[in-house]
Amino acid sequence: MENVLPEYIYDIQHILSIIKYNTKLDIKINHNDPVQLQELYEFLDDLLNMLEFMSAYKLINLEENEIREVKDKIRKDMELISESIDKLMYESD
Repeated sequence: MENVLPEYIYDIQHILSIIKYNTKLDIKINHNDPVQLQELYEFLDDLLNMLEFMSAYKLINLEENEIREVKDKIRKDMELISESIDKLMYESD
């Protein structure tokens, strides 16, 4: 008997392929705007959660050490962004 996947699995695969195909890799942000930096921080937080989910369910083809490196880089960037926001807010006072 053929193992047929539920329709939602195909939908998810299609959605992921659309996202992959349409992802822009050039980030345009004003690094002196604390609001934009906060939005970038929140995006990275969501991305980190998504990577953890995708890794747990084997939706990405990365080794565990590669996932760890990417997550560590994201966390470090989040720290730097947070410091930049604090600095900008302090300077504006």
